[in-house]
Amino acid sequence: MTREALLRTPAPFTPPCAYCDRETAAPVVVGAGDWPNGCRFVRYACPACASEHGAGPSPEDEIT
Repeated sequence: MTREALLRTPAPFTPPCAYCDRETAAPVVVGAGDWPNGCRFVRYACPACASEHGAGPSPEDEIT
């Protein structure tokens, strides 16, 4: 039986860290970009790696 079946809720969003590849429950946006086909992507890091490497541009950043 899966977690979703027992709790009737989706699993939490746990993307892999862009630097250490561990899944994190507290993702920090450290970058964003566009694939050649036009799709956007967002890079996430765990809090420890984000404080070490710093954050880059995110989709919420507005360039003026």
